[in-house]
Amino acid sequence: MALFLDFDGTLVEISATPEAIDVPAGLPELLELLSVRFEGRLAILTGRPIASIDRFLSPFRCIAAGAHGAELRFDPSQDIVLDAPPIAPGIIDAAREAIRPYELVTLEAKRTSIAVHYRLCPDVESPLRRALQEIVADRPEDLVVLSGRKVFEIIPRTASKGGALERILALPNFQDCCPVAIGDDLTDVSAIEAANSLGGVGLSVGGEYFPSESANFSGPSDLRSWLKTLVKGDMS
Repeated sequence: MALFLDFDGTLVEISATPEAIDVPAGLPELLELLSVRFEGRLAILTGRPIASIDRFLSPFRCIAAGAHGAELRFDPSQDIVLDAPPIAPGIIDAAREAIRPYELVTLEAKRTSIAVHYRLCPDVESPLRRALQEIVADRPEDLVVLSGRKVFEIIPRTASKGGALERILALPNFQDCCPVAIGDDLTDVSAIEAANSLGGVGLSVGGEYFPSESANFSGPSDLRSWLKTLVKGDMS
């Protein structure tokens, strides 16, 4: 088995802002034990930059895909590589201008994408979506607007967590493995679908996208409890 785990809303609870997350005590150690248990076949697929994940989970490092697959690290000891061009400064400037009317909306500029967070003012979802879609439509860059949990992201059209999962499965240590992809949001669906299509399993974590009563895990704490059983060798 190979594990492909989302971070926000899956391993940790969603927070009001990206920097305000609370990493539960023992999570880095748990992931380290899982990585050893599965002989390195553990990867984190996240919308965050990989450097952000490294900072929150230090000293743990693993194979990872960041920015929805636009950043890749195929070995914990290797450098991060970009699988998409850097986001153009003009796109960032246009997005900053688009959110100017909304005091509580924040912009997070990454190397290959932009995240616009509106959790503190959810009523602006519709006009904000339209403004960002107009930015993408008016420029020649091959970009799309991706919806998440109270966040819109402008990302390369070619980037996806599903594509990243397939790239990682091609690594020698992952070949002939059963991929298990776990996520909580629309942005994780491509990885869940890729795992299912490749003979593996896609599992959901309850939250704003997957209803807790019908998800495989009611929330991040439920998932972490299950991961602890995997460390002990219980695959049920």
